[in-house]
Amino acid sequence: MPFKHPLNLHRKKQNKKTATVIIVGFIIVAFVLSSLSILAGIYFWKWDNPTIEKLSKVVPLPIAYIDKHLIWLDDFYIDLNALKKFYSKEYAEDQLPITELKLQTYYKLIEKEIILDFADENNLKATDEEISQQISVISQQSEDQSLDELTQDMFGWSFENFVERVIKYQILANKTNSFILNSQEWQVQPYSQIQDYNQRLASGENFDDLSNYIGWFNEPDISDTILNQLKNTETGEYSDIIETDYGFYIIKVIDTLETSDGTTNYELSQILVKKNDLGTYVETKLKNSRLYKFINI
Repeated sequence: MPFKHPLNLHRKKQNKKTATVIIVGFIIVAFVLSSLSILAGIYFWKWDNPTIEKLSKVVPLPIAYIDKHLIWLDDFYIDLNALKKFYSKEYAEDQLPITELKLQTYYKLIEKEIILDFADENNLKATDEEISQQISVISQQSEDQSLDELTQDMFGWSFENFVERVIKYQILANKTNSFILNSQEWQVQPYSQIQDYNQRLASGENFDDLSNYIGWFNEPDISDTILNQLKNTETGEYSDIIETDYGFYIIKVIDTLETSDGTTNYELSQILVKKNDLGTYVETKLKNSRLYKFINI
């Protein structure tokens, strides 16, 4: 038997190790390059196809960042496909406004993240009772369809998915809007503005120069809050500041007319300062936040 020198055996083992390292390194480099090419396609070259959609379900791919929160491609596709399904009843497939739907989906996801973040910070919750009430309303309107059939037909979603993505979110959005409308902090600016108008009127400025003419209104069409003020305002005079859920008003009674049914018609002009609401909050947040968009739409 030929003699095998230990040094030769060592060299062979070393060569095998080197070859293994080279192969593994090549595989890693190939994987990284392919991954980068996929990401580059998503973020720079508008790759929008079923392969990327499937990939987004298993690989978290962010499409935007806003104030420490990421928006994911998978959520984008879920909502976009639901919109396509919904509008497919109005448009032929080749006439769907795809770009518009993509933009709508993208900005709605941003808005949703802003609202959910606000709700979480202020401990606003969608309770089981509130969710059940909304389900009951939808159930009454669904006629002969089951709720699953209804949402599958409209959006391609199970009803359970619809509850999570739409009903719970809408409850939180409504609560957020109500929270802002009733927040003294958020109404400082509009209330200060209506006070400024009031002071200008008290200083002798002409009401007609500051107001908008809004015409005749019948008593049943006027909210109780405003009507109570109007009944205590003489013709030709203007009211004190009136607050409603919508805004702050100063209203002038130009003329009145008694009707045959015993109610009163009012001819009115108004100074109105809208309250800050959910839309105001989202708009302000977008202006003041760091928003980075990673995907070309």
